[in-house]
Amino acid sequence: MKTSSEKKIAALLLVLITALGFYSLLYAYAWGVAKFFVGLLLMGACGIALRDILRIEGEWGMLLVRTKKGLGTLDSIAHSAPGLWVALADVAMVVGFGLCSIFIFRQIPRARFVIGMIALVLFSQLILPAAAPLAIETINLPAGSTQGLGSQTAQAAVAGSSAAGAAFILQALFYLVSLSTLVGGLVLTGIAGLALKAFTVLLSVAIYLFSLTQGAANGGALSGEAPGATFVLPGINLPFVEGILALAVLLVVHECSHGVLARAGRLRVKSAGLVFFGIIPAGAFVDPDEKQLMRADVDKQNRVLVAGSGANMAAAAIFLCLLMLLQSAVLSSYPTQKIGASYVKVRGIVANSSADGFISPGDVILSWKGQNATTLADFKSIANGTVAGDVVEVRTDKGTFHLRAGEAGKVGVSVSESTYSFSDWARAIASGGNGVPLFLFNFVAISFVLNVLVGIINLFPIPPFDGSRIVSLAAGKKKLWGFKLMDLIVYFVLACFLLNLLPWAWS
Repeated sequence: MKTSSEKKIAALLLVLITALGFYSLLYAYAWGVAKFFVGLLLMGACGIALRDILRIEGEWGMLLVRTKKGLGTLDSIAHSAPGLWVALADVAMVVGFGLCSIFIFRQIPRARFVIGMIALVLFSQLILPAAAPLAIETINLPAGSTQGLGSQTAQAAVAGSSAAGAAFILQALFYLVSLSTLVGGLVLTGIAGLALKAFTVLLSVAIYLFSLTQGAANGGALSGEAPGATFVLPGINLPFVEGILALAVLLVVHECSHGVLARAGRLRVKSAGLVFFGIIPAGAFVDPDEKQLMRADVDKQNRVLVAGSGANMAAAAIFLCLLMLLQSAVLSSYPTQKIGASYVKVRGIVANSSADGFISPGDVILSWKGQNATTLADFKSIANGTVAGDVVEVRTDKGTFHLRAGEAGKVGVSVSESTYSFSDWARAIASGGNGVPLFLFNFVAISFVLNVLVGIINLFPIPPFDGSRIVSLAAGKKKLWGFKLMDLIVYFVLACFLLNLLPWAWS
């Protein structure tokens, strides 16, 4: 039988080997989806081995490291202002579910409901709009559109109608989203976004299948649709160190808030701890007494359940303020006039084209055929005069290339118009030798984005999210068309999620 020291040495060697393997995987030139699944297998196998060596609680590679340390701190925070935490949880419920929160609460003071509705409007108008562009800047997403309204299929459908019809469609969708926010809070807004993206994915698949029946496959219908949902993994589609730190902050804030509201409601908390997937910190947890929680009145249960998301929304607001302060501080030290200017960026390269091997996705087009191209309209105007056999001078931020145009005067480059952002400037500063602004930007921006996403998605009414239990307590055993209302809600949201993931099959 191995001694305790031998087990610790074996565990340490396993951690080092796994870390080396994971590091090699991060920088391997391979398909991102394949790297993702190989990483899952590596961390899963490491977690299972560590569980058996060190006798740690866990399964499927997930390790739960429990402790009672920190419970006294949770008690102190909870008992410092129990009425305040309860009031904030009530406001968070209204922000999450809007007018529908009336049906979730047994009773809620009118003042808290009004404050919650005001907070919902402020969050949806001032904070939520910043999440999508920052997500695109900080999360490595596949090419194509991740937004239902922004997809090529949706644009083609709108553009194919009259100008008045297109304006009516866009205006109607704007009012629909605004109405959904008031009626169902951030949860219904999120589900509406998922449903809209799911619709455009279905539309793209339908157009592609129809084109097959006509004998001319329309691959563009699919390539223009990027996944509407993705996993976030440090080192895979997030910067490794900043991603780990942001996830740690996110999960500690979320789980500790559950514990504070449990203790504020005089519910027992049995333990707290950290969750690891292999060697990667995957979360934190607070373990309230489930039996005691289930016996508590509905409003008390709901406050404990909504606390995590409410804390994430509050943290998102704080991180957005920190981001604005960071930008102000950096720009005072490194002033620039570039931010807000448009530029043309390479989106993709056609395999075996004249551009293949010279120009890469992400390169910035500075000039085309000797003429400046700062907008997509400029680029199209210049490129449209090219015929097969022409030698095209392409100047990018990586160098100047002379490419011979092939059929139809194309060199094999697809481009998109982008706007120079603060993150672009931070990368330029980093390339000059100071990487601190970029590191801080990544950490703060990722923390903001993840707190927004988790704060909303965790309230979605599907297992294992907290929203599932909240909506289940409100819906009870009500039926619609002979089916349990809760089951219909779960199936619909799950179907939307799966359709949002479907474009990974071709991205």
